[in-house]
Amino acid sequence: MSEKEFWQKKFACGDRYCKGQLIPLELHDNKKQGNVKAIGKCPVCKKTWTFSLPSDKETVEKWAPYIFDQMFTCTTCGSKTLKQVNLVINPKTGYKIDVKCTRCNQPGERNVDAEYFHLIGNRVLEITSREVTRYCPNCGKPVPSGSIKCPSCGVAVKK
Repeated sequence: MSEKEFWQKKFACGDRYCKGQLIPLELHDNKKQGNVKAIGKCPVCKKTWTFSLPSDKETVEKWAPYIFDQMFTCTTCGSKTLKQVNLVINPKTGYKIDVKCTRCNQPGERNVDAEYFHLIGNRVLEITSREVTRYCPNCGKPVPSGSIKCPSCGVAVKK
């Protein structure tokens, strides 16, 4: 089993019928128990789950790329189309990132303790500068401005 597969299994929905991949909404350092408290939501069944992740530096470097990649997925439509709307920084409580999906237009919120924000800083910059584009109604892939057909699946799109 690869490292990515391991963390996908660890971060899967706890509903035995769903098996969706959780989208992290919050990450908090739990110093008393020596772990990271994570809260994730399944985009399939919409259930929210709380679980622990190891907080030692070596293990954080293993789970961080997968977890933080999932963090910017929409909990409503499951697309990686979030755009940052607002960033609130509080040294005591961490970072609150207000996001909005450019595909389904649903708002959301992500919260990360300051200790882990450096792991997603580049990703936050990426979604801050993301342009809102149109998306194919058939496959959901981005459609360049002015196109009349989706470059991925060929379906006609409205201007």
